[in-house]
Amino acid sequence: MQFSFLLSGGLDRFKEFLRYIPSRLSTIGFFDILDIVYLAAILFFIFNFLRQRRVSGYLVGIAVWAAAYGVSSILDLLAVKTVLGAVFATGVVALLIIFTPEIREMLGRMGTDSFRGLKSRIVGDKQGGQVIHDESIDAVCQAAVDLSRLKTGALIVFQRSDSLEDVIQSGIELDAKISPYLIRNIFFDKSPLHDGAVVIRDHRICAAGCLLQLSRRSDIDPSLGTRHRAAIGMSENSDAVIIVVSEETGIISVAFRRKITRNMTLSTLKTFLYKTMLNQLDEQTDDENEEMEEDV
Repeated sequence: MQFSFLLSGGLDRFKEFLRYIPSRLSTIGFFDILDIVYLAAILFFIFNFLRQRRVSGYLVGIAVWAAAYGVSSILDLLAVKTVLGAVFATGVVALLIIFTPEIREMLGRMGTDSFRGLKSRIVGDKQGGQVIHDESIDAVCQAAVDLSRLKTGALIVFQRSDSLEDVIQSGIELDAKISPYLIRNIFFDKSPLHDGAVVIRDHRICAAGCLLQLSRRSDIDPSLGTRHRAAIGMSENSDAVIIVVSEETGIISVAFRRKITRNMTLSTLKTFLYKTMLNQLDEQTDDENEEMEEDV
């Protein structure tokens, strides 16, 4: 009986809330719409910035918490609402501490970015992108084959939709045109940048000597070295495509979607990169590469 009474009371509150919405919408004026649009633009900028920092997991957690708090408020669940309210009181401070570097960077970007730069970051600049993209892939593939022949270790990361800004900031920014000669010089064993990873973004070498987080999975082939573990770790935390050249064997591998494909040749590497970078991976492609893939 008591449960039915509480449920009935919660439903009554929910119905009152639904009846309240149309009456409130009828009083909305021009400045109210402007207020909503302005707030939506700010929230979109913040969401897009945090998404580029690969903190989408935090955003999902916050959304789940907000939904739970909203439901408890509508149904008047006192215990749940009290606990979630207490979590909110301390959670705001905790989020400010956790996201301190991101908040600092976001405020700096809001003060320095031009509208043109913001537009290009949101919608992208695709003019002439396909030709440059093809040339970039060909240059990287040729460099990987040359490094493989010389048995020179290399780690090359292609950024896709997920931002790698934190990885880029760990290395030396270059902003250089992609060429096999430059890539070979970066990974030359006497070069100060040869131990890190090269990050390619917007068809240019964005940075070199970058640090990648190693995978902590226990089921990885023990014969794979640090570069391969770094590549797998990168593929676990982003949608990037990572090329690895083994220093010991010269074998070319590609890490993507938590999987590593080994023993790549010039032709198979080009095919793989063209299909992944152009977002054309499908079931047929997965079936063709199934024999080469090792699910790590």
